[in-house]
Amino acid sequence: MAGNPRITKGGHDQDRVREIGARLKRARELAGKTQREMSYEMGVAERSVQRWEGGFYELGFTDADDWAQLTGVTLDWLAGRVSGDAPQLPSDALEALLSHARQTQAAIERLISDSETL
Repeated sequence: MAGNPRITKGGHDQDRVREIGARLKRARELAGKTQREMSYEMGVAERSVQRWEGGFYELGFTDADDWAQLTGVTLDWLAGRVSGDAPQLPSDALEALLSHARQTQAAIERLISDSETL
């Protein structure tokens, strides 16, 4: 797991983590991704995604940044510093992310193909 999960305890922190979890879920749903897809794209266990969205664990900055990029929302919105529904990144930023994802997928497919020929 890339992040450093922290089990939440009662009180204010737990409420904040739950709010962030709800925002994580909303961003993922707006991006049209499943929990399984998010876990695969982030390189974490699906259970981690479930725990983050459920407000049981905090996710670290790197994971939050990855989540924001993969779902097209801002870190400020995920953190609750911006109210309202999830603001989407400009389309040029999304296109750059998609292009990078396609390049990464092509590189992975080449590696798999090369390993199969060994």
